[in-house]
Formats: sequence, C-alpha cells, structure tokens
Amino acid sequence: MSVPFLVNFLTCLKEKFRPNTRLYLIDHCKEVNLPTPKWCHEFSGNTSSGEAKYKVWVVIGKTKYELPMTFTSLHQGQEKVARKVVESLKRPPGGKN
Repeated sequence: MSVPFLVNFLTCLKEKFRPNTRLYLIDHCKEVNLPTPKWCHEFSGNTSSGEAKYKVWVVIGKTKYELPMTFTSLHQGQEKVARKVVESLKRPPGGKN
C-alpha cells in the first residue's frame, strides 16, 4: 500500500465523518428555543482562476449572521458560518470566551 494512497484514503475518511455543523446549529437552535436557521447566499462573481464565489449568511429570527468573506462552494460557506454562529451562541452573555 503506497503512502499517497493511504493519505488520500484518510483524507476521504475524515471528510466523510466530519460532523455537519449546519445540522448541529439546527439542533442547537431547537434545544434553546430559537427559530430554525434560514440559509441565504448570493453569487459574487468568479475568482481569477474561474471558480465561483459566494457570499453566505444565515438568519435566525431577526438576526443575520455573516462573515466578511466569500467561499468557492455553498457547503464550505455554510459550514464556516455555522461554526462561527454556534461559537457565538454558546458564548456566555457578555463573555469573550
């Protein structure tokens, strides 16, 4: 078994079993009685190499959560935004941790 094959196999395995942060955010909102997150996106053009760029945000109730960056895939953007929102919602009020 070659090393590149093993590295590729482990990378695929890691991707397959990576927790879905979007689903975790939905479950967390249910637990703390927040409205269901509503995902939105906007096409922002293409990169110099021709890849699409997307602006991604989520609305929970009347609050819009977004990051000041674009993403080359909607999945990547939603996961990153969800991760930051979960961190924010779990932070104690007035806390910086």
